Amino acid sequence: MRTIQGINDEIRKNQDSIDAETRAAQTERDKADTYRINADVAQAQAHADAAIKHEQKALQLQSTIAQLMNEQQQLQSQLANLDQQKNQVVIDKDAELSQIDSQIDKIRGGA
Repeated sequence: MRTIQGINDEIRKNQDSIDAETRAAQTERDKADTYRINADVAQAQAHADAAIKHEQKALQLQSTIAQLMNEQQQLQSQLANLDQQKNQVVIDKDAELSQIDSQIDKIRGGA
């Protein structure tokens, strides 16, 4: 089972990858513009295609982040449910303990 912290780390890693892909795409677009200016159509097209691939990779990473955030939300919901169950157990045990304390007091001659 993955942890919330592990998912947060993976989200951060994917966000860093998105940033890198976005920078790479911009670099490729800049190169494509340079080759267009120099009328080197084949090189311009190659760099434009590379920019598109980097942008597509960034979109895939964004989708991965969305899935991770969904998984994180499910884990947080599960954690909240477990906390609620734990609190109910504590309440039940406190009531049971109070009842036992009352019986002890009665046996000892207290209240």
